[in-house]
Amino acid sequence: MFHSASFNLTRFPFVCILAVCFAIIIVSLPLDASPATEGADSNPPSSRAATSLLIPPTDQILREIDQNCHVAITELQASWMEGLMDSHRYEDVLTISDYAILAEPLYTWSMPFLMSSRIKAELQLGRPMDALQDAKRLYNVAPMPETNGALLLLSQCLAAAYPNDPAIVEKFIKEQVEGSKTAGVPCTILSEIKLDPSRYAGKYKLTPAVDSYRTGEGNLLLLSGAPDKALEVFQAASASAKSAAGHHMNVNDIARAMKARDGTIAGANGYLRAQSAAEAEK
Repeated sequence: MFHSASFNLTRFPFVCILAVCFAIIIVSLPLDASPATEGADSNPPSSRAATSLLIPPTDQILREIDQNCHVAITELQASWMEGLMDSHRYEDVLTISDYAILAEPLYTWSMPFLMSSRIKAELQLGRPMDALQDAKRLYNVAPMPETNGALLLLSQCLAAAYPNDPAIVEKFIKEQVEGSKTAGVPCTILSEIKLDPSRYAGKYKLTPAVDSYRTGEGNLLLLSGAPDKALEVFQAASASAKSAAGHHMNVNDIARAMKARDGTIAGANGYLRAQSAAEAEK
């Protein structure tokens, strides 16, 4: 949470693509960002198997989400989701992840975890086209610092969905690299992935008092494949923002919608740079 009306470059996360290894590097992270943990798996297979036995049944997890969604998602991140995957409860992963998303769509921080869990479960179930659609949803809704993981998953899902067409992944990489340099360069591969809006469209139930920045409303639009509508929602919220924290959230939400609309990051990066420059002049 930010209490000052002034902003600096570290408040807005910029993204750039290195063509050599197709890695997304975060040039400037938000203040609350934590570095990724690297190293070997600290839990051996026997430990993971034991953990999976402690995972509650699905109906209990759904009740936990109803009672306290934040705590339930934290438990899912800590061990429950891993246990579900280790137990091959892939259908339960799909049910639980969507339930959590719809319960608190304003939790942008949880979207990468929940959507990537869905994608991994769908790949295990042999549903690469479903995984590919969810990978696009993840790209649409992910915060800018999470663009790295979203693009890597998209590449993997493209390879799984089109195993006999390696050129499609090469084209995707090329378009992303070009779209990281020049605003307005679209990603035709992403635009050709059509999303079924029925899973999320029309299911927004939060009140203005709860979703005061309209982040949840916009997130469901992004997941439904409606980035233009999400951008309108975020821009309207920005115009009425009354606090520095609200302005900061709206700026990053607008950038996410621009990224989803373009299918590439240069336009969103340009917008964030302009916002940082405008704040620096105040």
